[in-house]
Amino acid sequence: MEAAKTNLSDKIYTVGHVSFDRAKQWFSQLLSAMVYLHQQDIAHRDLKSENVLLTADNRIKLADFGLAFVGEGFPNMTNTYCGTLQYTAPEVILGLPYDPMKSDVWSLGVILYEMVTGDLPFDTTNVRKLLELQHEPLPRVNLLCLRATPTPKCTHRLLCTQICKFILTFILAEYSSLGCNNSQGLRDLGQKKTPKSPRIPSSN
Repeated sequence: MEAAKTNLSDKIYTVGHVSFDRAKQWFSQLLSAMVYLHQQDIAHRDLKSENVLLTADNRIKLADFGLAFVGEGFPNMTNTYCGTLQYTAPEVILGLPYDPMKSDVWSLGVILYEMVTGDLPFDTTNVRKLLELQHEPLPRVNLLCLRATPTPKCTHRLLCTQICKFILTFILAEYSSLGCNNSQGLRDLGQKKTPKSPRIPSSN
């Protein structure tokens, strides 16, 4: 296997955030990788941008399988806490029995958000605060745009953030309704026609 040039975390914080087209390319590769792992009954359990390596030709390589879980078919429930807090699903943090493959999907959503916005959706190391952030309702973008003097100001980055939150919410909601076939669900999400990048009107 060729040596990686950098990791996704370093790339994001070097350039600020990843373009929509590049994010779609990399996220599609991540979905394909997770489909393969879940088909082998393997859950990564520590998906984060630091563990996503990038080659010189922009190919994704997953790293650090030290916390990986090998199951024996669906469902495989566990209550072992592992992972990195900001990327961890709420049921894992709460110590509830959880499906490690569905926990992987939560982490994928966090990575998608991080790529597009340049920030973590739940950026705190305080467990109580993080759980509160995970359960906050999403602000309505249309109402934000209609405010005479919006606070916060409706910038390109803010709109990208809200759009990404909407996409993430859709992915997680749809995934939870897919039933027992984790790998098929991930494949279906990855193969759906991706909408073109939204055109944000200039403020000039």
